[in-house]
Amino acid sequence: MCLITFWCLTTILSTSQEDTLFVRFQNSAKLNTAKATPTEEGYAVLNNNYNYNGIQPFFSVVITNNKGETERQLDTLRITGMYIETIESMQYRQGEFVFYANSKLSDQSDAFISFKMNADLDQITLMDTILLQEDHNLIFNSHFKYNVTSGLMENFGLDFDKSLDIGVGNVYLNVNTEGYFINYAILELPDFPTYVLDFISLPDESQYLLTLWNRTTILLDETFQLISYGENTFTYMVGDTTYHTIYTFYSCFYANDKLWCAGSGGPENELNYAMAEMGDSNGVLFISNLTPLLPEGTKDDIVTSMMTQDEDGNFFGLAVSYFLPFGNTVTENKLYITKISQDQEVEWNQIFTVTGELAPLDFIADLNGDLINVGAFQSSTTPGIIEGYFLKIFGDGSFVSAIELNTGDIEIVNVFPNPVGDVLCIKTEMLKEVYVDVFSVDGRQAMRRIKAWTNEALNLTELHQGWYSLRITDESSGAFKVFPIFKN
Repeated sequence: MCLITFWCLTTILSTSQEDTLFVRFQNSAKLNTAKATPTEEGYAVLNNNYNYNGIQPFFSVVITNNKGETERQLDTLRITGMYIETIESMQYRQGEFVFYANSKLSDQSDAFISFKMNADLDQITLMDTILLQEDHNLIFNSHFKYNVTSGLMENFGLDFDKSLDIGVGNVYLNVNTEGYFINYAILELPDFPTYVLDFISLPDESQYLLTLWNRTTILLDETFQLISYGENTFTYMVGDTTYHTIYTFYSCFYANDKLWCAGSGGPENELNYAMAEMGDSNGVLFISNLTPLLPEGTKDDIVTSMMTQDEDGNFFGLAVSYFLPFGNTVTENKLYITKISQDQEVEWNQIFTVTGELAPLDFIADLNGDLINVGAFQSSTTPGIIEGYFLKIFGDGSFVSAIELNTGDIEIVNVFPNPVGDVLCIKTEMLKEVYVDVFSVDGRQAMRRIKAWTNEALNLTELHQGWYSLRITDESSGAFKVFPIFKN
């Protein structure tokens, strides 16, 4: 017996660390949880679903309570007359969401749009449109930030040519609280068409600081003219060894009349992830001092980091280490979380470990001062399958959650025959209702999700010959197990 069902969101609660709230979303072969924002109820998370059974990428929105449990969801976010390619920002205020996105219009022209959606997820309103050059997108790596002088939300980004797969220039954009675009400027910054990782508006100086992917930091005046730039280099000693390093700064902030940036670089020691106090020499910024953000004695290679701030003025850094997910030496991937006080002192460090590859994409502080990190997760046991994840860390650094997490595998005795012809049997000791997902070796979903009972025949006639991963998920508990199978 084989029952075909339409796609639906499956939430899998699991953890590699006791009492940790680590929620995994999976509704396609490849998915990342790209954005998160706090609401009065809890949180809204935006999932980017791609490589799903030959269908174009699409976005889904999940509203959760404070425990990360799904309250309601929108399976596919659509706007009539256009296709949403990427969503660069999601904000929540006064009972509604505001999105900024790249889209393809009905005439196949490219545009950057803003739109609103109500908290019930059943009404979408297009607000404003910027027409772009053909095959261009705007990419914003930083959050839109409130400018107290103008009263507008603003951001710096990259004008990206999809046909050439390169950035061709940098842009500035500000919007009002309703989501209408006010000023869109193409910056004349030759030699700087790269990703803007973060920016801040410097107080009392009418200047902007931008930290870029090419490991440089630049200053712009209020008309966006270049004042200065410098490489993020620093020389320091550990014991008798001198290190000459260059840092990638993912986040910057201004506090106590000083400019601070946080990022990674250099050898695998405590300063591989650090907070830099920035100095100014005739308008050129430089690193004057480094404070390690990794626990004492740590030797690790940080590949990316991000930072957020709570309403009390405390800063929180998040960094993830390099990870090789497959092979004979699979180890745990580590996520480092650090609290930095208002006096720029490190108050605590926490480490979240998981056997799989974490790619953090957003990091926010909620209305209670707790921390939410979302991103993409690839388990070592399920190659080719990428899930979105949602990790909550309380403001005191603890991971304790009030919900009971499911960490067990589904109790499956066997799948047979293997190799298989057209009919497969999933054998369990007790009759269970399960979801069955079949993925090819490159991670593509080879069949639409099947809802079936165990100990009954499963029809695989639509599969071509070759190797597949069979993922079986217990419908009631969310536990799952993956089997390699060969289709004759």
